Amino acid sequence: GNNTFEFTANGIKKIVVGTGASSWIKEYPDVEGKSIKLNEASVAFSADAIFMAYQIVNTDYSTEYFIEALDINNGDTLWKVEVDHRTEVHVYQNRLITIEYLNGNSPINIQYRNSILGAVEVEKTFNERISQYSFHGDLIIANSWSNRVFALDRSLNIVWSFETDKENVNGSFIYEDQFFFFSRDEHVYSLNVNSGTLNWKTSTLGQTKLGLHRFEKDIYLAQQTAPSTFTLSKINTDDGELKGVFDVPMSEDYYTTKLAFHKDFLLVITSPTSDENAIGIEAKLLALEQSLEVWKNTFNIKMKWYVPVHIETD
Repeated sequence: GNNTFEFTANGIKKIVVGTGASSWIKEYPDVEGKSIKLNEASVAFSADAIFMAYQIVNTDYSTEYFIEALDINNGDTLWKVEVDHRTEVHVYQNRLITIEYLNGNSPINIQYRNSILGAVEVEKTFNERISQYSFHGDLIIANSWSNRVFALDRSLNIVWSFETDKENVNGSFIYEDQFFFFSRDEHVYSLNVNSGTLNWKTSTLGQTKLGLHRFEKDIYLAQQTAPSTFTLSKINTDDGELKGVFDVPMSEDYYTTKLAFHKDFLLVITSPTSDENAIGIEAKLLALEQSLEVWKNTFNIKMKWYVPVHIETD
């Protein structure tokens, strides 16, 4: 739209695109004995509201956790509820879904909340670690470290579950009636998103996934396959056919290689020294369809200052 939102350590502001002017500012200043921690990753938007999960750390190291809804037009608080644990928020088709972490990463409470009042409507506890959530119709689909993916209905009952040989850590998306995901058992899977039945699975090399992306009828999987190399595998979405691989130089360590996919392009950011605090990064743009390097350049900034967000292409 014509607005964007900017987050700071203790506030959020709505900015009019093109002017840079603030439409409104909501601040959460520290008070004596309390330090408020906002997390940009724990924010979700609906047409009418912004939902934020945040914490207040006290001087005695105790922590209070809250979920708050703001009017998207003026920043006024619509409601605020205190919760018992660290929580993340999701919005899908104006449904408010919250994930409460009871002890570290497991067990978890998955909750549907009333978006007008903040009250819990349905809640279920799952004694496993979930790495990623996808949403489709009335389904929540979860990637689990317990060697499976599973789908929940609006009552949070399991409607299907699919077993793999190893953990399923991030790397999933939905396209038409297919649920695609990458497993640490070195396969890419396609399931029917509504029933969980297997359409196909394709074997790949290497367990360190750097990225998973779809453009038109192809999936691109980036995996580290050597200390300073990652491999792009091109997979057909219809039948799982492996259509080719393309090796790309990278930093020695995967955490100093950043990937940003956009349509049929991939931006790769690497650190020659594999040190995120060192000055100097290399950026190169790859054309995925042709497996070609379009351009390459170096910049005198630190790796940890760079977070690829969006790519504009002609």
